[in-house]
Amino acid sequence: SSWTVLRANALRALLSVVLSGCSGGKAALQNSARTVPLLLQLVRKGKSTLAPLATNTLWVLAHSHQRTVQNLRSLKALDVFEGVASVARESLRTDDQTPEK
Repeated sequence: SSWTVLRANALRALLSVVLSGCSGGKAALQNSARTVPLLLQLVRKGKSTLAPLATNTLWVLAHSHQRTVQNLRSLKALDVFEGVASVARESLRTDDQTPEK
């Protein structure tokens, strides 16, 4: 849908900001109380284009930033990622069992 495309483009822009070396932009995202919960929500929903972008953005934000890591722990991010991984594994098992046409 057009909303998914818009969200994916917004996530690409956020990822560009945090990767660019622009410390002000990255710091603003790291210090926002909304950034990590919203990105985790996108990961939890598991949309194919949004979840990997949100995961990458979270990883870059958390890398060498203890406050973001603590925020991820308090939001039980590991449970979110384990749930997504479990669904992915199950999907792969189902695909492996589907006969070729």
